[in-house]
Amino acid sequence: MLENFVRNMIESGRFQDLLDLLREESTHTTDSCNNVPKSKEEVELYVFSIKHIEFLRKNKSFFHQPIMKDEANSSFLNHFELWLKNGAKGLEESEVTSYLLSKPF
Repeated sequence: MLENFVRNMIESGRFQDLLDLLREESTHTTDSCNNVPKSKEEVELYVFSIKHIEFLRKNKSFFHQPIMKDEANSSFLNHFELWLKNGAKGLEESEVTSYLLSKPF
C-alpha cells in the first residue's frame, strides 16, 4: 500500500504533501510509531528518500519523465527504491489513510 501511495503522490505532483507526511508536518500526522526507521540503514534510506523527493519537487520530475542524471541523484534514487521495497519506513499507514480520505487521487 505505501509503495503505491508514494508512487501515486509523485506521479500526481503532490511532492510537498508527501514531504509533510514524512517530516511529520502534515495535518494528518499522528503519534503513531508503527513504521519508524530503527536501524542505521533504515534511517539512511529514509533521509536519502526525502532528498530524492526534494530533488523531484525542485525539478518538477515525475516517474514518467526522464530524471536528470547526476551522481547525487543517482544515489538518492537507489536509496529511494530500496526504501520503498523495505516498507517506506517513516511513513505511517494511518496517516496515509487519513490523507487519502481528505484528498483522494
